[in-house]
Amino acid sequence: MLAQAIDLYLQKGSDSRVVIELPYRDHVTRAMAENLRNILDGRGFDLLEEGEEIGFDDWEENGEMAEVKCWWGIWTRRSPQNEEPRPVQESQA
Repeated sequence: MLAQAIDLYLQKGSDSRVVIELPYRDHVTRAMAENLRNILDGRGFDLLEEGEEIGFDDWEENGEMAEVKCWWGIWTRRSPQNEEPRPVQESQA
């Protein structure tokens, strides 16, 4: 559903960008992130840059905000002239 919304509402053209960040809470959320990557790639998006950072989860632990490792990525629409995915640049956060 997220990939569909991005495809529908992100401005057409290779200059448009969308930033997505997902928490890696467990194996389920890691699988969801990988699934989203595959769906966006299949819809004609390229991952330009990605990285990981520590954020604060909105799922509290003992009444306090818990730290969680997050994955983020910057996506763009694939240029019609270039059907091959662009190489991904990893960021050191």
